[in-house]
Amino acid sequence: MTERHLKSLLGLEPSKWMMAPSERLAVLGLLQTIMPKKALEFGCADAGLTAWLSQYSDEVVTVDIDPKVLVLAQPFHNVTPLCMTTQEPADWAWSEGKHFDLAVIDADHSEAGVRRDLKNAMRFCD
Repeated sequence: MTERHLKSLLGLEPSKWMMAPSERLAVLGLLQTIMPKKALEFGCADAGLTAWLSQYSDEVVTVDIDPKVLVLAQPFHNVTPLCMTTQEPADWAWSEGKHFDLAVIDADHSEAGVRRDLKNAMRFCD
């Protein structure tokens, strides 16, 4: 990890992560522990977490309703961006028999949206 990355995680430099520094460190610790081969991200935002998922995973699927997800994911060779609601890729993953080692849910923050995304992610995460 470079000094720049560490400063970004600690909140000492501007970051594309929409998380507090303590949350960033917790997520990074989980990634280093789990080392997921396949990761699913519901809610790409500015691709701050997407960048880290791409470093620790062989394959990442990131989903966002904002079309900028298609541009933000371009620098990452192992990231498949999907511009759609989180329900659509959940149905696709289920029908294709896809499985993921890690799912990050940070999309629709309403109670119903979080419940739906969690229920969907649990169908295809080992």
